[in-house]
Amino acid sequence: MPDAAAPAEPIFSPEQQAVALRAHDLLGADLLAVRLDAGGALVFEIPAARNLDLLALLKNEVDPPVSYLSDLHGIDGDTMMAVVYHLFRPGTAFEVTVRALTPRARPSVPSAMPLWHGAWWPEREVMEMYGIEMAGHPDPRKLLLPDDWQGFPLRKDYVYPLEHPYLAPDPLHENPIKPVAKAASEEQ
Repeated sequence: MPDAAAPAEPIFSPEQQAVALRAHDLLGADLLAVRLDAGGALVFEIPAARNLDLLALLKNEVDPPVSYLSDLHGIDGDTMMAVVYHLFRPGTAFEVTVRALTPRARPSVPSAMPLWHGAWWPEREVMEMYGIEMAGHPDPRKLLLPDDWQGFPLRKDYVYPLEHPYLAPDPLHENPIKPVAKAASEEQ
């Protein structure tokens, strides 16, 4: 009798199997992993250098296409970094996640701008916050941080500066109750 506490392994739908087979035919050994996540989305892990190949396949060659880029973001791993793309098929619940892996020492991923102009700002955020180069991006300027900011704040090894004018307390935006509570506790 199967263990009731153990979750059932997700089962690929015929459509997911067909998309995974197309990806395998295209990428061969560069297709590092194919699985389903907890929500049932098809997940591909690939080397960053092949991300445009797989993304173009999903957008232009799969029928019906998986053509809506809803999000992309960075991930900082211990030895690898990644850019993660969340793709959907409009009008359906069909979802694909692509994890483009890149070495942590010199992280670089080809820009998805040739396929989706909506990648413009999220890619700039990934470059700025993780230090992952989005090779070929037409506008690599900082988006969120001042031009003189040093380092990449969303990396695990980032050390926030103790003295920085942008991190100084702002009395107009601080919680006014906190200083009163602190003063009351000091009186006792």
